[in-house]
Amino acid sequence: KAILIGDYLSDMYETKNFKIITFGMPRMANYNFYRELERKTNYELMCINLVDDIVPLLGNGINAPFNNLNLIPNGKRLCDPFKAHSIERYQEVINKCKFL
Repeated sequence: KAILIGDYLSDMYETKNFKIITFGMPRMANYNFYRELERKTNYELMCINLVDDIVPLLGNGINAPFNNLNLIPNGKRLCDPFKAHSIERYQEVINKCKFL
């Protein structure tokens, strides 16, 4: 939903900039849709996924082919799809990341 709303708003308000960040988003569109988003000058998309989160593998379409950040959690991977997809888990993994 965030990608579609951002796309709509970026068309409506061409002088405003939109930065959309998704966490564990399922597949939702085809390559041409994402390519059109990439061409927009007022729209930026970043998709953050945990490698053991099953939700980004679900849906109809493809994942965003640009600006993906796939994070590998330290420690063991979860086999519980509900816990692996929780926003608290995303926060925990991101807080432990060391970015240059």
